[in-house]
Amino acid sequence: SQFVSNIHNTQVVSLQNLVKGLLDLSSLAVGNQNLAGRMEKHNQEMQSLSNRILLLETSLNQERNDNQQIQSKLRELVDINKAYIELSDERKLTELNMYLSRLQSYMQA
Repeated sequence: SQFVSNIHNTQVVSLQNLVKGLLDLSSLAVGNQNLAGRMEKHNQEMQSLSNRILLLETSLNQERNDNQQIQSKLRELVDINKAYIELSDERKLTELNMYLSRLQSYMQA
């Protein structure tokens, strides 16, 4: 073939440069294959991390909703207790049953 014929007619120094060039090309090809493999692994890791972030965001949103509900209930209990504590001593005695009833109904809700 033309390639083999050209190699036979090439000087030794040029032939050494050709072999060195072929070695460099083969090293680049292997390097590109390794790089492609690393990039694929990197992309898989990024997708896995992205999925984990989505799960954590969902969990965080649920925790925030739960926290808001707990805060609302706590405020209501504070209001019930505060209203009772602010009563005069005489009214505390007369409204004790109402106070306990409000606490009980709220705790059962």
